[in-house]
Amino acid sequence: LRTARPAPSAPAMPEATGGTLIRTAGGTVTAACVGGRPVLRSWSPAQGYSVDDVDQDKGEVKFEPEEGDEVEVRLVCQGGVPVMLRR
Repeated sequence: LRTARPAPSAPAMPEATGGTLIRTAGGTVTAACVGGRPVLRSWSPAQGYSVDDVDQDKGEVKFEPEEGDEVEVRLVCQGGVPVMLRR
């Protein structure tokens, strides 16, 4: 018997760089868990968005669109894998 587990709030895929790729409407983030804490490795805004604020050591980045609401990415580590917090 298999037990279903909740999916992370954003699709996460392991990267060859040792990080996890997380995609959002505002852009993509590559992060890893170091000492149980999320650390951003790279980030890239989607078309029509720009990077508003980054805290690499806290695993947080904000993508600001030309119009509309910003996308805030806040990561936590679960089982050694960075996942996005739900709001």
